[in-house]
Amino acid sequence: MKFTKHFINRYFERILKCEKSLDYSDAYSAVISDIIEKQNNTQKNAFEYFIGNKIPKLKIPFGKGYQMIFVNDLAITVY
Repeated sequence: MKFTKHFINRYFERILKCEKSLDYSDAYSAVISDIIEKQNNTQKNAFEYFIGNKIPKLKIPFGKGYQMIFVNDLAITVY
């Protein structure tokens, strides 16, 4: 799975509530770790089932009230 820079920036802004001050690879690691931590088992199963299937547009809930938007397995934004 890949994240756009926009996704990383929005994740830091909207979910982590802070400014991104890391380079892309460190920010990617921080975001993926946080996503995994926030997901419940059902969300993890859905994530594993849908990601990698190149679905044209997909919204996946995670945590309590958040959604990630994917286009062809590329995470484009989060809210």
